[in-house]
Amino acid sequence: MTPPDDVAAFGRAVSGVLHAVLGDDLVGTYFVGSIALGGYVSGQSDLDLVAVCARPLDHDTKAVLVERLLDTTVDCPARGLELTLYRAEVASAPAKDADFEVNVNGGPRMDRDVHLSSQAEPRFWYVLDRAVAHRHAIAISGPPAAEVFGDVPRSLLLEVMAESMRWHREH
Repeated sequence: MTPPDDVAAFGRAVSGVLHAVLGDDLVGTYFVGSIALGGYVSGQSDLDLVAVCARPLDHDTKAVLVERLLDTTVDCPARGLELTLYRAEVASAPAKDADFEVNVNGGPRMDRDVHLSSQAEPRFWYVLDRAVAHRHAIAISGPPAAEVFGDVPRSLLLEVMAESMRWHREH
């Protein structure tokens, strides 16, 4: 699927922010979620992006990145942005848990929510996103996602889908 022009332009802007902060440590930026799976509804959907960096980020770099990313969400053409940044070594391994560097959410119709640690986050969101990334992501920058993201075994997908259903029933 080809993203709508406004969505593609926003994706390039987000990738530009990532590159401005991370430089050559940015491996790639990718659309996942409804854009990648063909379910995007203009005016209702959010934009799910995943990105990959070459090495762990220090606290100061995370803080600058979060501030710059949240600034871009004002211009998000969708409900909001949900972006998760992973280290390359994590992205390329079979997903088992959340293990991200930064998770940033916000936008015109979405509350701002930032996570600098994956410790307290339900893993299913991130395992499922990485599975979608491996199979269906649309590259904004960097190599094809299947070369960056490891596949997720079917048994683990079923396990985290059950976790997701339990979580959604409770929340």
